[in-house]
Amino acid sequence: AEPWCLVVTSNQPHTPWNRGDAARYDPAKLRVPPYLVDTPETREGLASYYAEITYMDAQFGRVMAHLEASGEADDTLVVFLTEQGSNFPFCKWACYEMGLGATAITRWPGRIASGRRNDALIQYVDIPPTFVELAGGNPASMDFDGRSLAAVFTTPVAPSPHQFIFGMNTTRGIARGSEAYAIRTV
Repeated sequence: AEPWCLVVTSNQPHTPWNRGDAARYDPAKLRVPPYLVDTPETREGLASYYAEITYMDAQFGRVMAHLEASGEADDTLVVFLTEQGSNFPFCKWACYEMGLGATAITRWPGRIASGRRNDALIQYVDIPPTFVELAGGNPASMDFDGRSLAAVFTTPVAPSPHQFIFGMNTTRGIARGSEAYAIRTV
């Protein structure tokens, strides 16, 4: 079969966190992450945020069900990426770990070992050259800013493609964003 690429996006979890059933998450029983202040408002927000994540998880499940129904699931690389962190304090709009760190989950039966973790430093710009290489192309012959993650995905012990990664936030162009809030990280 010819290589193909499908990009599916979701707005979840994104404020106003009105999707999903927040009643499934009892605010009093939630563990508040150590980087947040434990207040009733934080707990209510977490319940709504977790409900929104559960809603998004169901969306992803429907995409995977369609892939299974297509008969292509066993020969398809699936890459699930999140955006920046939530908009709790010190998360989104900040260059702290919870603002820059994102989740990447991959699935490729027979090529990516199930349950394997990798702490490689990667960036979103690494995704296009990865797809090109895994589809049989030569990303080195193209003008990509990123580096292929093919070895990171498919090799049990692969070196990180980057020694450093960079982050930035300006809030320019964001509704009610400040004129200047330039922060950078390495």
